[in-house]
Amino acid sequence: MQAALVLVACLCSLGCGRNPEGTYEGEIRDWVKWVFEGKLVDGGQEVPVELVLTLDADMSDGGRAEWTLSEKMVTGSWEMKGAKRRLTFDEKDYVLSKQGAFHVLGSNDFKLQNDDGSPLRLLLNKGRSTERGVLASFTFEADEMVLFKNSAGLRHTGEWQSLGDEIVARLEDSERGEAHKFYFSWDEDDLLLRKLVILMGVGEKVGNDFGAPSRKSRSPKKVYDDPPRFSRR
Repeated sequence: MQAALVLVACLCSLGCGRNPEGTYEGEIRDWVKWVFEGKLVDGGQEVPVELVLTLDADMSDGGRAEWTLSEKMVTGSWEMKGAKRRLTFDEKDYVLSKQGAFHVLGSNDFKLQNDDGSPLRLLLNKGRSTERGVLASFTFEADEMVLFKNSAGLRHTGEWQSLGDEIVARLEDSERGEAHKFYFSWDEDDLLLRKLVILMGVGEKVGNDFGAPSRKSRSPKKVYDDPPRFSRR
């Protein structure tokens, strides 16, 4: 009977997951310059294409864009729109979206495709791209509150939950009107950041909290192939 009561209590407390109380420190690496390469088949000829996106130091989701078609280069800008990048060159808009291993560049104004009708596909050249590391810490408190800080000066508070073998931290970004959800898994005593999901304009709560109009929910996410490791301080 006592064992049954313990089981029920566990089910009612989100799976009796491990308690992460304390401060965990680690490094999150991300790209600051992306170099995409591909070829466009036009009139039977293969035309080399290169797209370079650089993150602006004052922005977290936009900056300068350079597009080289054959030997002609044009410059413009880019910014994130949901899970896609919106590029602007010569007052024309393009969209760069990820499809499997490739990134597809398209436009609503005209068709940007090969002779056979297939879209222009680009691959990220990681050797020519540049990434940076930002030191970060998560402090999990006993009242299920969490504090996030990083070496770039960001500081946010939110809530955490222990769901079985997974720790989920939700942080509110009032300036941008977003909520960021970090999904961790345990590796002995360390936490591995497996996934980050950004919730933008999610229902009335976000609209009320941030003073922004409610919009259709969009959830761009990043799944880490090499999960950043956070060790307890």
